[in-house]
Amino acid sequence: LSLHDALPICCGVRRIIILKVLHLISQYPSKTGSGIYLTEVYKNLKKMNFIQKVVCCMNEDDIIETNFDDYEIIKFKTNDIPFPVVGMSDVMPYESYLFSNLIGESLEKYIDVFTNRIKDVIESFNPDIIFTNHLYIMSSIVASLELKCKVYGFCHGTDLRQLYKNDIHKEFIYNNLPKLDGIFCLSEKQKIEIINVFNYSPDKIHVIGGGYDIDFCYKGKDKIYNKNSKIKLIYAGKFSRSKGIIYLLKAFEKIKDKYNIELILAGSGTGNEFEEIIDYSNKLKGKVKLYGYMSKGEISDLFRDCDIFVMPSFYEGLSLVTIEALACGLKVVMNELENFIDFVGKEITESNNIVFVKMPVLYDTDKILETEVEDYINRLSLGLEKQINNLYNYQHEKDFTAKIIKYSWKNICNDIINIV
Repeated sequence: LSLHDALPICCGVRRIIILKVLHLISQYPSKTGSGIYLTEVYKNLKKMNFIQKVVCCMNEDDIIETNFDDYEIIKFKTNDIPFPVVGMSDVMPYESYLFSNLIGESLEKYIDVFTNRIKDVIESFNPDIIFTNHLYIMSSIVASLELKCKVYGFCHGTDLRQLYKNDIHKEFIYNNLPKLDGIFCLSEKQKIEIINVFNYSPDKIHVIGGGYDIDFCYKGKDKIYNKNSKIKLIYAGKFSRSKGIIYLLKAFEKIKDKYNIELILAGSGTGNEFEEIIDYSNKLKGKVKLYGYMSKGEISDLFRDCDIFVMPSFYEGLSLVTIEALACGLKVVMNELENFIDFVGKEITESNNIVFVKMPVLYDTDKILETEVEDYINRLSLGLEKQINNLYNYQHEKDFTAKIIKYSWKNICNDIINIV
């Protein structure tokens, strides 16, 4: 039986069979896009009455609560794994270790612990299917095991970026990843990448994208603007240079006195890049407000209180938060992120609800060339101004929410079940 055999047919006679799903992620099950992705898939499969278990990772001195009924944590900063959780991005919103440093004895410990824990969980839980997140080392470990159940991998984009940046793990990943029974990805562009990188069968790659939670993300009341109305701009996500926040602050600084505007930054980060953003924000005190990490409900409420969402990131697997912002009724200013543009299509991208900013020339996948900085900041400030004036002049589609509904997690998860 496949997973969709577990679902009832309206007015039919198919017996409802509850199957077991094991979810795996080598990161925290929250605070990042992939963690949110896993959580939403889990939540929606729970509504369909699947029995589920999650294996995730956390630092032993930073155990956070989850909403999973059954889960196990692989703990880092312990005797077994003495370093922090290894981040799929080089800057994470929690203490993390670089994959580029995962070599020698550290790599051996990492593979041994994951292999043994995954085997133990599979033996005790006996899943019918495994969903493993990120096409990287953990998923390669699972793919290398001779399992009776099917194993599907989820590509989030950061995994491909790590492969482009690091040569040290490629042989192990290339030898095992193609053994997966199928791969879910975010866009047609990403599908082509996966085919080229892993020489993987196109028929086994399924573009499903990502979505938003209709319980939290919904449009608020229509707002009426005039030239005296305060316009609230907001960014929500990780605080790092690759997310473009420092350039957003500088672009905002150029126009902050021309309009009645304020900028809200919601999220968290670590290290020097985080401190740089905080310091620059404090220079613009009175015009920039800082919020820390917020729950999904808190972010959605904040979105409905704001007007323009800004996504200045230089690399995203898809940018789920942008879809969430659109579902909450915000107008958007964002870089030309190819996976997002490819996934949502012309009906959304060619509307005035989104203003796109031309990407600067990058190196190392997500770093801006120094010679590009000033031009990019100018383009971003012009994009902000254009969207501000669009609000004042009502240059938007009023029925835009109807175009977003197909990207709800409920619909995405129905697609997943119909595929597997």
